[in-house]
Amino acid sequence: MTSFFRAEDMIPISQETKSLPADNGLDFNPQQRINFFIPPDIQFFQPNDCYLECNVCLTFPTGAAPTRLQLDSEAGATTLIRDIRILTNGGVLLEEISNANILSTVRYDYDTNDTIKNKRCLTEGCTKWNSFNRGEMGQSVTNYNNTVTNPYFKREDNTDSTSASFTNADFTSAKVLIPLPTGIFGSERVFANMLVDGIRIEILTEETRFVFRQLDGVLKERYPTLNPVFRGKTDANASLAVGQTLTEFFLQRDNNQIGIQNFPFVVGEHFQFIDVRSIGANGSTTNASISYASANASDFVIKTIEFDSTAGDASAGAIKITCANATHTVQGAPIVTQFSHMFSTSVENKSSYEASYTLKNVNLIVGEVKMPDGYTQSLMKGLQESGTMRYDYPSYTNYKYSLLASEVNANVRLPLMNSRARSILHIPVASNTKNTQQTISCSGTYLISHDEKDKVVRSNSNGLRGIWDGLSSYQMTYENRLQPSRKVDTTKSASKTSISQQPLVELEKALLMSGVEPHSFRAFQSNAVIGRALALNDGVYDTRGKDYSLNLEYNHPTESATTNKLIHSFVAHLRTLVISGDSITVEI
Repeated sequence: MTSFFRAEDMIPISQETKSLPADNGLDFNPQQRINFFIPPDIQFFQPNDCYLECNVCLTFPTGAAPTRLQLDSEAGATTLIRDIRILTNGGVLLEEISNANILSTVRYDYDTNDTIKNKRCLTEGCTKWNSFNRGEMGQSVTNYNNTVTNPYFKREDNTDSTSASFTNADFTSAKVLIPLPTGIFGSERVFANMLVDGIRIEILTEETRFVFRQLDGVLKERYPTLNPVFRGKTDANASLAVGQTLTEFFLQRDNNQIGIQNFPFVVGEHFQFIDVRSIGANGSTTNASISYASANASDFVIKTIEFDSTAGDASAGAIKITCANATHTVQGAPIVTQFSHMFSTSVENKSSYEASYTLKNVNLIVGEVKMPDGYTQSLMKGLQESGTMRYDYPSYTNYKYSLLASEVNANVRLPLMNSRARSILHIPVASNTKNTQQTISCSGTYLISHDEKDKVVRSNSNGLRGIWDGLSSYQMTYENRLQPSRKVDTTKSASKTSISQQPLVELEKALLMSGVEPHSFRAFQSNAVIGRALALNDGVYDTRGKDYSLNLEYNHPTESATTNKLIHSFVAHLRTLVISGDSITVEI
């Protein structure tokens, strides 16, 4: 009889870090392939201690109006990895994940808390809410308005005034360490690299229209009440009527606009004004009161930003803006004290805005594990004597399905082929064609929510995050029966103003079985995910030969579907690497 307590064989190991350069260059641009090879002389490595190291440099188009740009606040530089493949040196495919950055947004949106977020801001190019850039009008907290500790552009250090135009030289080189978004490199089990004669990693970088973000404090279509508020053409709270010339003006101290460092706009940026009272109750800005300049440009342009310490209420100080093109007069609607907010037009309404990025000094950081010689020799001897080594690791397979906005009742059938599936995450992203300019400015993107304080919140990650788009209910069919037994109602979540409980209960189980710790559900509206756990605890489910389908109903009483969708269905499952003699196979 085996004792409950028993001694296990323990072996002494050590670990060191090695840096491997890419095989095909040092610098990479959008939609380029990055190749790495981990040679077999690195006999063992710790997968979850491996990182992609690089410097991220952003640029806006030559000759275009400037504005501050950054990468995704939640997922950071991980959004730059579109597809990733891992193969043995002999060409055996270990893992391939298509649209890995969509899966990454789910992980980063739901597996997050303050501690995790702070760490990601330090290492992965994420940004976080900062009290210096806080809203003071009851808006929701946003992580996209940090001008003080943002890693992608220089902080404005001049506290008195600045007239230097913002250029590409003002973007910084943000150094990041990105965990590889795969199952193998998320595993805690040591990988025997020498047994597969080394592995090759192929990474395809994302195209530009999915990765750039403007600050929320300058956008018309996201939290417009967070934008700087017009105080007056003089310090005496004087509004500007249509036909008057806008030469200079002062800003309210609202939204903590108490210094140049807090101001989200830059010199040279184009802007207009919106009266937030005219934004529709449904978040529509179509008929909102917009104040713009005369002449062909129709934009005001910032010439100088300064802080007048004698202005403002009780002479507490106020930001003063001087405009270029002083002959431009106010058109459209008057600029009203305390209600007209600035919004950037450097990107919005432009025919194109082809911003770009470069990954410089790209390396793969590998956590090599040093095993004692006796262990390595016994392992090789066992394989030579007709032994077999089996290495289990988690992975994901992406099944895609296109869905038109006109489809009210959709039956999404998926040819699942995973023998040890654990869960499935359905992520319906917008598939409507939006160029870089539209995505950055959130022009016409999916409306996430609207209320009295936020006014309007549109998606700034079009094509990367899931949308409800008027979904009223869903239900799966497999094993020749409905799963769960009743439809899961999503009406409240899809209404943009409330929350449905049952979808989150189902999603929590699915995330846990997918290897994602659901620490937060704050993103339930901004990243809609339909989850289903196919097994619980340590169980697995064989999907081979099963007819799996997802039944979607888009008959919401108040929110109709408006967007074509591409449903990414990520099946979390286990794979097994089988090494026997000279044979290497993968069981999926």
